[in-house]
Amino acid sequence: MKKNKFIFSVLLAFTVLILSCSREENQNGNLQQGLQTRTSTPSIINGMLSFLTYQDFQDFVENLKNQEQDSTTVRNAFTALGIDLNVEQTTNITDYPICRLTENGISGFTSARRIEEDAINADLNAGGDAFSIIEDAYLKTALNADMSVHIGTRIFKFFDNGGLAIVHNNNWTIYNNIKNVNYSDLKSSEHIFVSNHDVSEWGDLYNYDANGKISNEKQVTTLNGDINVSESHLVCLLDSNAIKITVIGNGQMRIELVNGNWDTYTWTFSNSTQTLTGNPIIVPCDGNGRVFLSVYKKDGPVYYCQGAKSFFCNCGEKRSRSRELIRTVNGETWRIQALIWVSSGQVGCSMSYRRRRFGIWVPASNRGVCTDLSGTYKRELANKSCIDVSANGIECLGNGTFPTSISVTIPDIDKIFREPNKLTSGHRVNVRGTWFGFGINGVPRLILD
Repeated sequence: MKKNKFIFSVLLAFTVLILSCSREENQNGNLQQGLQTRTSTPSIINGMLSFLTYQDFQDFVENLKNQEQDSTTVRNAFTALGIDLNVEQTTNITDYPICRLTENGISGFTSARRIEEDAINADLNAGGDAFSIIEDAYLKTALNADMSVHIGTRIFKFFDNGGLAIVHNNNWTIYNNIKNVNYSDLKSSEHIFVSNHDVSEWGDLYNYDANGKISNEKQVTTLNGDINVSESHLVCLLDSNAIKITVIGNGQMRIELVNGNWDTYTWTFSNSTQTLTGNPIIVPCDGNGRVFLSVYKKDGPVYYCQGAKSFFCNCGEKRSRSRELIRTVNGETWRIQALIWVSSGQVGCSMSYRRRRFGIWVPASNRGVCTDLSGTYKRELANKSCIDVSANGIECLGNGTFPTSISVTIPDIDKIFREPNKLTSGHRVNVRGTWFGFGINGVPRLILD
């Protein structure tokens, strides 16, 4: 009888062990399935992600952002990456586990975010002091090493200054020719649409639905720079539609004569004595006005043309600001790196927090972290008027927060801009019962001035 009880006990224990292992495997499988469901995996073409529609691309980026705001999902993602959150410190691997886990499931693709993060971590692990917060981390997860993505029949090349080039009709030859060209040197043509990140200015390329979202691609129409020629054939007037003005980041605008092929271009501005030459040009956008263009060709039946176009500099500019704070708290040296921004379709703040051990900055457990956003930013309405929008938000994590970043993001429509000195953020870490950071103990909040 005792022998039977012993055999039964062994079998029961063995069964429990198997079920336990099976349950753990199911949990990891469920996590992977959940990530794939919430962030559908796109296909790959020429080393970049490929989406059927622009909405699919936007959903991919937005889903990554939403999941990174869920602390339970983040902790599960760290576990799936093999990172033990219960130890006192760990190696620098990622501040964006959802992004990294998603990338791991896509073969033949290396994201711009991962390249930047790996370079930061290599510096940190070697004892360096790299600034570790990646701007536009979720967008960069969808972009390849050349900051590009394929959507529909078009190839998008993003630039850090807020600029954008879109190559039409899957023209990979054109794309390969321009992918390493500076934004200021790009020229629009029947093959390339040069603009900015804001989808609201893409009316020449896309149709919009009733909610103001992109619905489908338009057939591209080519603008002609040489029209309305006078009878003398010695001078001509340039249609204002041939002059393209795009407001980009950091309070600048790009002005270009589309499809122009002239020997000289001279631009004169109504609100100043400034005169510039070249095509395109990038100048500060510090007020509304009108720009006048004169072009000259040395040879040909038409050798001189003039044109003009008004420009409007929106409600402000998009901007980000970062700062670093290092403090010794209760015998430990900690660093907070903070960032606040207004970018295309988003207002937010984030921070990274690490402790110095053995000469390097490492992730480390703490008793709590908080980051908050407050103040106002500007939104431009259809009639070009500007309104103030509240941007209040807070995110806190409790004891054992690990690792090593936290953020608050507020999605909004694209026509949003900073309001100088009105948007601020606080960033605080609790070390052994003592709080330190921006916005506490005499350290001012981070201000988007």
